[in-house]
Amino acid sequence: MSSKIGSAISKIQRLAGQGQADETGSLDVVFHVPGSLVSPDYDGVRTGTFWRKKRILQVQIAVPRDLSEKEEGEIGRSLVNLLRRAVHIAQPVFHEARVPFRHDHYERLLESIERAFSPN
Repeated sequence: MSSKIGSAISKIQRLAGQGQADETGSLDVVFHVPGSLVSPDYDGVRTGTFWRKKRILQVQIAVPRDLSEKEEGEIGRSLVNLLRRAVHIAQPVFHEARVPFRHDHYERLLESIERAFSPN
């Protein structure tokens, strides 16, 4: 994994925190980062396993190969955009399962994380 991508993912994890367990749905985000041996066999964002009892949806994000050539701020902002797509595709899954999902909470959290990667 590119050290810049790994660094950006670690920063996002620190900024996002652990979250609180409650009655609302939550996301388990898995970044698939292309490497020298294996690369994701898909592009963008897709849903993975949904654990209804735990109210957790796994979303998988294929990190674009060319992202490793960018600066950390641009990498972080690109990853945040992919996370926004993950939140967007998660909402109907939780709705269909009748599990409350705090879409607005995730949007505010992503805005905060995005600011941490902004040049100003």
